[in-house]
Amino acid sequence: MTAEMIQFAAIVLMTLLTLKLLTLNGRALKSDIINTSRWLMTVGTTLLLVQFTTQMTLGLRAMGITQGVMLNLLMFVPTSWVFSLSLLYLQRQGHLNKWDKFVGGFTWAIVIVLILGANIIDEKPLFSDTPQIRIAEKIASGCYIIMQIYYACRHVSNLRDMQLELLDYFDRDMSGRLIWMKVSLWSLSALALMIPFGIFLSKQILIGIVLFFFFCIPYMVDRFCDYVKSGTPAKILEAERNAEEIMEERIQEKISEELQVKDKSLINKTKEKRLRVSKAVASWLEQEGHLRQGITQPIAASEMGVPKYLFTEWLSDQNTNYNEWLAKLRIKEAQRILVAKPDWSNETIAEHCGFKNRAHFQNKFKEITGKTPTDWLNKQ
Repeated sequence: MTAEMIQFAAIVLMTLLTLKLLTLNGRALKSDIINTSRWLMTVGTTLLLVQFTTQMTLGLRAMGITQGVMLNLLMFVPTSWVFSLSLLYLQRQGHLNKWDKFVGGFTWAIVIVLILGANIIDEKPLFSDTPQIRIAEKIASGCYIIMQIYYACRHVSNLRDMQLELLDYFDRDMSGRLIWMKVSLWSLSALALMIPFGIFLSKQILIGIVLFFFFCIPYMVDRFCDYVKSGTPAKILEAERNAEEIMEERIQEKISEELQVKDKSLINKTKEKRLRVSKAVASWLEQEGHLRQGITQPIAASEMGVPKYLFTEWLSDQNTNYNEWLAKLRIKEAQRILVAKPDWSNETIAEHCGFKNRAHFQNKFKEITGKTPTDWLNKQ
């Protein structure tokens, strides 16, 4: 496999991915956040298209390692930057801080200054191979790695928050819909670590990195397109708005408490609130509200007659979240049904206990008990 063949394949692939993003349709694209994320990702694939086209046209790899490294750094840094911003826009609903927006741009500026500065000092043409250029490229590679570490840390933190928000809102585990973001995140981070080292090493190692690259970028773009066309963005927005409303309720309650006299009556009032929630939860469970499918946390809190933030705090006192708490209650009911009504099928039990389907019920049963429903029943 020659360098020209790899570059040509990359040009074709980036062209197809760019066209796919440009022609993407879906209701979610009416959202400015989703649309901005789409355009950022399109800029990333376009930059890669320019990078591979330039490298093939000028024959930089044939000129030597230094020349290819120079172009790769100048193009991969902004590409990783816009891809990272694209994912962050989805995760943070467009609410990025200044560091998120400008760390990539600042890093790119440093890389440009280092490479151009080395050329000016040497008084050599841009694509010359000199010791100063090689030193500049190594420093630039280090900056590239630091940039991607920053974005990786931000992605990990945001994904954790998104998962918690989903677990505190829906009655079933929705975190599987975020797997593509995790894979894309670690793929981009792995590329950021491999590319600066790999481009200085042998051709065989470089081919391995290129093959990994051919998996990472198409995977991220394809999964992004599927994500946009699905109903997942709307569901995640629901969960995030619920988390914001709970936070606002807490703030309002804290302000109200601070205005009151700080004595034992305030402590007693807090205890009374928690006792009221416990009684409301017990009453709701007696009415089998937890066995209805698709019951979200706000609906449950409304039916109990308690504020969402108090219900969330009650769950926190139990060292659990809404999804986990509900799942354990449903499995407990399923265990009762398995013993009391052995003639019931798993489909019937799943429907009775509020699970989406038999597979969901069986997976959750094994996750919580460590056994399949049949194995568990046989040991009773």
